[in-house]
Amino acid sequence: MNKKSIILASLIGVIALSTVSLSLAWYANSNVLHIDSIEVKIDGERELLISTSDDLDTFKSELTYDELEQVPVFIPASTMHQDTWVPNKASKPVYYDSSNSLVSADGIPFLRETNYGFYRQELYLLADDDVYVTIDALNTYLNPNTLFNNAYAQEIRADYPDLTLEEINERLDNIANAMRFSILIPDEDNYQFVIIDPNHNEDKVYMGGPLDNNISRYYDSYFDQGNRYEVIYGEITNRELAVYDEALDEDSELIGEPSAFNARHEKGVKRFNREKSLANGMEIATENRLTLEELQQDESIFYFPVYEYTPKKIVLSIYIEGWDLDSINSTMGANFLAGLSFKIYREM
Repeated sequence: MNKKSIILASLIGVIALSTVSLSLAWYANSNVLHIDSIEVKIDGERELLISTSDDLDTFKSELTYDELEQVPVFIPASTMHQDTWVPNKASKPVYYDSSNSLVSADGIPFLRETNYGFYRQELYLLADDDVYVTIDALNTYLNPNTLFNNAYAQEIRADYPDLTLEEINERLDNIANAMRFSILIPDEDNYQFVIIDPNHNEDKVYMGGPLDNNISRYYDSYFDQGNRYEVIYGEITNRELAVYDEALDEDSELIGEPSAFNARHEKGVKRFNREKSLANGMEIATENRLTLEELQQDESIFYFPVYEYTPKKIVLSIYIEGWDLDSINSTMGANFLAGLSFKIYREM
């Protein structure tokens, strides 16, 4: 049978309203990311229809921007701690604030859910037969808008005298590397949640480690029984097995651009050693994601049923993964393009 596709294409822009700071916090302080336009349509024969409602009279081949949800600001969020909601079959994805700097007296970070700062849209698919639907990886992308970024790099070039124009362009284009799609199928009998990373440029995304959330150029620390230790943020199992190197007599040297992920080790503070901690049995969660290459090689990795003339609800999200190493200030002012496509995998 012919495989027809639903294509979600969006243009999402970043508007710089403030100067670059030293950590992820700038996202929370100004409206730097917003959705400019979204188009949802059907290509080819209408084997699939789409709507934002389960009312059969509302299904059609195309949705306009005014019919879709909008988000005023993007703030880095994270899909860490999925075991707190996936087994309970939550009706929508739960995201956590990856830049929350509140910790308990013994250095354990507070887990804070966030309900804003990312794009989320409930959609419904309708088929004229019993079929399985999957993601059309060949027509799914999340790319930097190089034309916009090149023009913006020219505009801000004077603000970065130590960087070449090409280096500024590269920094702006990295915004796409930190972005993710997620798809939730909130079925009682076929519950699924999948993260899609179209531009994976890290072998693993560790969902935990030390951070400079206080914009101090030093990794955050806490005091315990006469010593100071670096805070270990994120999804950590067996924290008691963490291994720390001895404190330095002088602050460490900062190499590279400062960010939440790249800061100094402060003198007098015991330094978290990830490699030794992992070898000691401590576990740091890694992002459970799919790449487009994996989907192209094996479409059976992710598919879901759509029954004849029965609306199928899906929840689409677009967000900044706060633990991605490209989720930093150097992307401020950038612009990117996103497109997500569904297609019929096979008939039942």
